Amino acid sequence: LGGIFAPAAAKISEAQLEEQARYLQERIKALKDKDRLQEAYYDLANIYTKIPDFARAKEAYLKAIDLNTSSKLAWKCRFILAWNEKRQGNFEEALKDFEILSQAAGEDKLAMLSKYQVADTYRKKGDYQKAAEIYQEVGAEEQDKDLASLAEFRAGYTYLYDLKDY
Repeated sequence: LGGIFAPAAAKISEAQLEEQARYLQERIKALKDKDRLQEAYYDLANIYTKIPDFARAKEAYLKAIDLNTSSKLAWKCRFILAWNEKRQGNFEEALKDFEILSQAAGEDKLAMLSKYQVADTYRKKGDYQKAAEIYQEVGAEEQDKDLASLAEFRAGYTYLYDLKDY
């Protein structure tokens, strides 16, 4: 079995992450190119998310977004911001952000992933009926078989276990 399972990744300590953050902060001061600067802020935000320091992560994601609001990276930053709000239990803020992303991201895969997260956030809030309905929509609309299957499963699970709708 030794060759089947990948070895566990080494855990990076908070001190190492802080050191990486300091390095990126210094690098950011020297960057002039907006695209590279946006990528650096995105990387910095991801480090803060791993620590987890959501306040500093949010600040860095917002700076990345401001550099080019229409780039794919800016949309990804918006998604992670919403995800972090959900992780912190700020469901109303997460819902608002995921709903905007599900409509504004267009035909991009991010739009449907955001719609799935809308359903998942409603479920975490305890609004099981709304969650199940949106999971069903994602299952019916999504072209990606994996996401569609997952959404259909979550809809069935929510009806069965949360709504007790046999």
